[in-house]
Amino acid sequence: MLFLVLQCQLYEDGVVDGNLCSKLCRTKTLQIHNCYDMESNYRVKILQVFYTNQTVIKVHNNRFRESALDRYELDVIYRFPEEGSHMEHFRVMVKSFLNHKLARGDHLDLVTKLMDYADCNHDGKVSLAEAKSLWALLQHTDFLVAFVFQASEYIPKLLGSCGDLFALERVSYPKLYDRNNSSWLSYLFPNSYTWNFPSWHNRGRVAVSLLEFALDAYQHDSEASFHMCDLQPSTIGHNSQYDVRVIELKNMITQRELAISFSQTPCLDNANCVIGTTCLGSCNSSTAKCNPGVMRPNLYHICQLLQPYLAPSIPRDIKGDLMNLWDACFALSSNSSDLELNHSLVLINLKSLLWNEIS
Repeated sequence: MLFLVLQCQLYEDGVVDGNLCSKLCRTKTLQIHNCYDMESNYRVKILQVFYTNQTVIKVHNNRFRESALDRYELDVIYRFPEEGSHMEHFRVMVKSFLNHKLARGDHLDLVTKLMDYADCNHDGKVSLAEAKSLWALLQHTDFLVAFVFQASEYIPKLLGSCGDLFALERVSYPKLYDRNNSSWLSYLFPNSYTWNFPSWHNRGRVAVSLLEFALDAYQHDSEASFHMCDLQPSTIGHNSQYDVRVIELKNMITQRELAISFSQTPCLDNANCVIGTTCLGSCNSSTAKCNPGVMRPNLYHICQLLQPYLAPSIPRDIKGDLMNLWDACFALSSNSSDLELNHSLVLINLKSLLWNEIS
């Protein structure tokens, strides 16, 4: 794999660093075996870790274009910070970046954690190679979200990096369901996708944990409020204990970043104001730009995702209440003056109803 050969050459030349570099390039205790999945911006590779579980490493997709497989273009990725930069200057760079990506604030705790992460040899200093690697990593939303939510049990754990390649915990069940299965069985039985569903009790566990994460993302008080802009069955998975894992991280963006993106987007109608698959905005006809907000909150799209997942074999004693909560959820709109109150009530009541049933 030429991209790994070049990455290891950069490591040996002292251009990049990271806690996985030695394992990938010298001891070979991490070995990339085969393609696991394909996303628009990443190719995902399985890493077999000897004597431990499998992990997933994400490689930026431009590494797989032949024109990108040369030393010059890789050096461009690691251009900043430049040689001679002082540590304090790099801290200011990182803080300014976080102000743009997350929300305005000092972010001192997050900056300190990022610097500690970059210091992969734990010598109390961040070398130029470590700084270049951290800066390149921060350009990937996947990495930033995984880092910000590293205390959350619902995000795949960040396991390490080498340059801008980073490894995440592999999720045992990487999708909730597949309604678009094109097999002959799905033509004969349109609901065949539900046949392999877990028990309703376990589906309830998945739903409760997804609602808990939605609350954490919506009210993430440490750094920013996040929008989940790609809520689909294929972007949400779970582990063997039926705790949810959010697979798709690159389309989790903050309210600030979403507002900036929308306000800079020209539009003729609402169809032009879309980020990902579920962050849908509205077009301001007087300015011909998108309004800086979404029409529907995360919870609306989570309800769309969970309704077909929880519908089969739903317990009779909660069916009526759950149907009423679905209706309330699908009525959520950013145009409502009581959105915050209604959002909180629906989320809390939905979580309580499901939790009481499964516990």
